[in-house]
Amino acid sequence: MLDALDLHDDQNIATRPGTLSFELSADPSGAFALWIPGGSGDDADPLIKMDGAKTYVYATRTMAAVATTAIQRAGLTVPQVDLVIPHQANLRIIEHVSKAIDFPMEKIFVNLDRYGNTSAASIPIALSEAVAAGRLKPGDVFCTVAFGGGYTSGAFVTRWDADPAHGARAAAVDPSSIKIKRPEGGAKAAEVPAALKALLDAKGR
Repeated sequence: MLDALDLHDDQNIATRPGTLSFELSADPSGAFALWIPGGSGDDADPLIKMDGAKTYVYATRTMAAVATTAIQRAGLTVPQVDLVIPHQANLRIIEHVSKAIDFPMEKIFVNLDRYGNTSAASIPIALSEAVAAGRLKPGDVFCTVAFGGGYTSGAFVTRWDADPAHGARAAAVDPSSIKIKRPEGGAKAAEVPAALKALLDAKGR
């Protein structure tokens, strides 16, 4: 995997741009503590199921562990990280990780107070907002860390080197060209909230 990221032994990953290191983890004991039943036909269930108490314990432990390991693997110490962008699942989890790795909350990007838990979209949204707010600038080192179903978890340490001017390209995207696909499957999977169904019908999607 390191070869795929072009991280070779003769490179000083502590000063190179882009991805510096990562840590991935899995714990199958949580296979049915955070999962989506799925299936097909009338019994299909596409909704996430979670054992909240068990998941909280796992999340606080694993997010701190994988973040610390990834930072060390990058040849850095925690104080050398400019910003942490965690999965926006729960503020208590984020605060626990802050204490566990001795990293100030002021340097952790949080937006779940505005959006709640946006699942797999939480880190991309937070990353975009951090750049827009000037909290992540070219040359800054940041750590993204998350957990999910399975259980699984992971952290990436990256030196940001993207030119913010490239964000202007989004203005060229035609919103009418974006298609939303209705859920497929059984009766439960086909249930679309009334407000969303009306919007989709109005746009002919």
